[in-house]
Amino acid sequence: MGMGRTQRRAVVSRLGRGVAALSLLLLASLPLAGCKTPKILCFKSSGLGTLAFNSTDASNGGRAVTIDLVFITEKPVFQAISKMKARDYFTNHEQLERDFPKGYRFTQWQVQPGQYLEATAAHAPCNLIGAYIFVNYRGEGEFRQRLGKEKRGTLVLGEKDFKWIPEKG
Repeated sequence: MGMGRTQRRAVVSRLGRGVAALSLLLLASLPLAGCKTPKILCFKSSGLGTLAFNSTDASNGGRAVTIDLVFITEKPVFQAISKMKARDYFTNHEQLERDFPKGYRFTQWQVQPGQYLEATAAHAPCNLIGAYIFVNYRGEGEFRQRLGKEKRGTLVLGEKDFKWIPEKG
């Protein structure tokens, strides 16, 4: 036998309440449309996920090199960091952390000449405004790479400079 009229009304009523609750949730989130994604709704970042390092024996004049992968989530931090050369970034790194304790996140590696590091998880955060790789070479130069929408790539460290090779997919 099928459902009675009273049972059908109860099911429709429960469905109506569920739709109403969902509608309220959506309406409440409309003012947030121009704001950051709330952490509870952040499932997947749009930034770099993995990277690998490939260093030649002569990289950085045969010396280890420090590499920072920087994820920026606030505009003032982006404005401060986006024009920095690597030397300025590394010199002012501690002050940047004090000035912007929540506006960016970095991961640092020390790569030896001739070393190869397999793809390493990068875990870009949600609300990503920008991402950079800074390489602390001894010589004069920018030694900064702005990242785009690539999900993975390889940083090839040469004697006096580096090359970023983004991977498709």
